[in-house]
Amino acid sequence: MQLGIQLTEKNTFDRNTAKMNFRETVWAHIERLGLTRNKFYERTLLDDRQFRKFKLGSSQQVTLDTALAVCVGLDLGLEYGEPLLAKAGYTIANFESNAYQILLTRCRGWDIPACNEFLKTQNVPLIRIKECQALVEL
Repeated sequence: MQLGIQLTEKNTFDRNTAKMNFRETVWAHIERLGLTRNKFYERTLLDDRQFRKFKLGSSQQVTLDTALAVCVGLDLGLEYGEPLLAKAGYTIANFESNAYQILLTRCRGWDIPACNEFLKTQNVPLIRIKECQALVEL
């Protein structure tokens, strides 16, 4: 029964966010997960400026790094992450490596530095976020 409840919640979330842009959908995830501003920073390593943009629903283009930081930091997995990446203009199937798909499916619960360690082993670009730049370059 738990799976049925989860599917219903996902279907409802999908319907409610279908016409939202990337940033509006991120804000819907933040609310769905009940994240505070500090918890959001801690998990995504994104700054206050990004948090405000998500809250205000800005339609400005986002980088792949920002989109991946949100997917990883909010632990969205493939089910929520793939549609969110699509709203940002990125398609997982178009990447030369399946590393990002693996990242969203098998690396659930990992933080960004741990995910970057995995991406390094796959020889694909790392998630580069200003706040974690020193960690990324290690």
